[in-house]
Amino acid sequence: MSGDDDSSKQAIESSQATGNEVSDGAQARREAEANDETKVDDDTKVDDEDQAHDDGLVLLKLKATRELEYYNRLYYQGNYEEALIGFQKLAHTLDDQKLLANVGYTLQALGRHQESIQAFETYLQTFIARHHAWKAMCFSYYHLQDYEQMTRCAREAILWDIRLNQHDDYSWQQMATAHFLMGDYSTALKAARKASALNSKNAFALYYEACVISALVEGASLDQEDLLSDAPSYDQALELLKSCLKYQPQLADELREEGYLTKVFVLFDQIQAQEEVEELESEELKAAVKVSQGTEVSE
Repeated sequence: MSGDDDSSKQAIESSQATGNEVSDGAQARREAEANDETKVDDDTKVDDEDQAHDDGLVLLKLKATRELEYYNRLYYQGNYEEALIGFQKLAHTLDDQKLLANVGYTLQALGRHQESIQAFETYLQTFIARHHAWKAMCFSYYHLQDYEQMTRCAREAILWDIRLNQHDDYSWQQMATAHFLMGDYSTALKAARKASALNSKNAFALYYEACVISALVEGASLDQEDLLSDAPSYDQALELLKSCLKYQPQLADELREEGYLTKVFVLFDQIQAQEEVEELESEELKAAVKVSQGTEVSE
């Protein structure tokens, strides 16, 4: 019987074991359901946290946008010191490298050109194709009288213009400026003409071409003689200066003070004086004719 009892015992143990397994399975299901409920609660918490995070980002961006608009207004109103503080704060708070361009332009406006260059250089490490920064650095290097670096930046800007299929005269104008100031008249002349070809109203391109022509009249030389079809003359430089001041007459005093076109300005002033005399004589003649016609009518 022991055998049967053993068999029955084994069967019961087996049954109990099965029951335990079922019980364990039910417990497992209950635990799984509880875990699912907990998971749902956790997911809800995560969703709520994500939503709160997203809402926070939206509010932060909205606030930053409003602040940026405010600081931009300050910049355009000429309040550069306060605008600079704002741009620097936003760049740091948002960790947004794009705002370094705003910082760079504001530093330029304050005459802090070395710091401006540093801001633009950092900006270009992230936004290498934003070639307006290369053009901006040309301006700062001009004021620092570092014409080698000015040509480097102008060259980079031109290369990006070509890559992006853009046609901008400003980079060529800066190239002409730098090379003229370094005494490289051939490159200056070619760059000035290229700028004028892209924009016939570029006053500075016309001015620096006039400066090259005047320098040649006064004894300077070109590395490439075939750049001129006729012998240089003050009359050629004068025509270029007249075109320059036609487009930007407010530049007259500034360009005169630079001293590169002293003799050309003498000719320019003579022509201006003659034109004023002729205009005055014309007005007097018109007035005399009008009086004469009035006398004839009364008679």
